[in-house]
Amino acid sequence: MVRLRAVGSWSTTLFIAAALSFGLARAQAPSVASNLTGQGIALQLGESLQSLQTAIGALDPSQLHVPTGEKQALTDGQASLMRNLTQAMPGLLQAFRAAPENLGAAFRLYQDADAVLAVAQRSAAVLPAKDDDDDGGVALRSATDELRQSLDQLGSWIEVHGSADYAAHHPSASTHLAVPRPSPAPPPATLVIQDANTTAKPVKKLPAKKKQPPVIPHR
Repeated sequence: MVRLRAVGSWSTTLFIAAALSFGLARAQAPSVASNLTGQGIALQLGESLQSLQTAIGALDPSQLHVPTGEKQALTDGQASLMRNLTQAMPGLLQAFRAAPENLGAAFRLYQDADAVLAVAQRSAAVLPAKDDDDDGGVALRSATDELRQSLDQLGSWIEVHGSADYAAHHPSASTHLAVPRPSPAPPPATLVIQDANTTAKPVKKLPAKKKQPPVIPHR
């Protein structure tokens, strides 16, 4: 999976910029995420990941009536998901739980969980869309929707707390935004504005002057 490493004292700024560039908080409003604690978001995300692991583990690609290529893709995706859900995600989730104020840990968790979700969604797309859940498709699609919602909350939380952290470390930015704009220059003494809705007064045509050759001034 992709990792984003912090670089020196610029780690906070880099993580905020990266998070914004990835378009986080696609569904949840920042006001909603600001009312959630890091621990609460970690709890919801952990439950969503567990639901996905259960749904993925229940799949049996060998019993699916799908083309051989899709069956192999589903088998590979299932193995990749189980490996990441059992080996990689628990450590990232624990790091965020231990230090929710660490935006680097929060963003790494978001980025890797989003990659897991992408694989799960591709796997769900292979399964036939049916009302019953004989093949596990309904449970898998439900788990991916749940994980998407949890990730939206985490993304919005990163955006809100990242902006607050940036403002705390860069007070001059807030001060600059609060400075009022300078007053515009006073209008000239004579200003004529033609209203587009009014009828223009007829202008008396003057006889055209003969064109004169250019005159070069003498110094």
